[in-house]
Amino acid sequence: MSIETPAAQIHDLGYKRYLGTRRPQRTRFWIIARTAARMSWRGFWRSKVWVLLGAVAVVVMGAIMQVTQSEIVEGLVSGGVAVTWADAMVPMSFTFLWWVVIWSTIINGAGVVASDVKMGAFEVYFSRPVRPVDYTLGKVLGAVMITAPILLFAPVALSIWRVAIAGDTSGILHALPICAQTVVAGILYTVVFSVVPIGVSALASRPLYSILIWVGYEFFGGGILSLIAMVAHVPALGALNLQNALATITRRIFGQTMSLGHTGNADFQPVPPPLWAAIAGVMLFVGAALFLVIWRVRRAQKSGLGGG
Repeated sequence: MSIETPAAQIHDLGYKRYLGTRRPQRTRFWIIARTAARMSWRGFWRSKVWVLLGAVAVVVMGAIMQVTQSEIVEGLVSGGVAVTWADAMVPMSFTFLWWVVIWSTIINGAGVVASDVKMGAFEVYFSRPVRPVDYTLGKVLGAVMITAPILLFAPVALSIWRVAIAGDTSGILHALPICAQTVVAGILYTVVFSVVPIGVSALASRPLYSILIWVGYEFFGGGILSLIAMVAHVPALGALNLQNALATITRRIFGQTMSLGHTGNADFQPVPPPLWAAIAGVMLFVGAALFLVIWRVRRAQKSGLGGG
């Protein structure tokens, strides 16, 4: 009895031309951005919860604004006139929403590049091919999509609320500029808190390390720098605290200034950094963040190992 041997099969393992969709080089950053935003929206605890908390914060602040709209905020003036809570609550909302967005950036921003380095994702990006500028722009735009609902849409909704409670025509005309000012401040905050965490994520090769750097700076480092600026009587040094620098620019956008020295010891009162220092500080943070991302991506591209 003979045993029949199955016929040998020949598999074609050769190169085949790619037949899928071909997108122009200039549009590949948009694919990266959409992917980053879509991935962050899949889980409730990644983005949705922080947007929901931002909406809750707006409702709470709006209620406070409506109840105390005619009361004066101590130490805050605009054109030499005391500012009411109705006018002060909108710019103050950025400070309150900072506590929401900081947790969103910890999850969705501060570990992005480091995570791609760790997982070797750059091999996939560069095989398309994707340029470092495409990767950087895509990641930043994706972060903007995640951050804008908290730092742009929420404050704008609060500014519309401010107009709605104005009452008469003169009150509405007084409140209308606040909407435009809120859009400008919201764009500024959104860009900064989209770009800077991405830059921090390029500082380390492991997401945990870059997240710890971001948390350490936001919760401890910035405060220490502000304390040093206060003790050394060098207000410009306080611009290295990103939150203080943004607060200074925001007050100028809304035409509001702090009247210091009305209480306490002037030698130990926190003095906000001057406007020029605040602008320089923000530009330094954003520029350094973009440089770090491009540097990390170019390094991975030249190594050919995706950061491995």
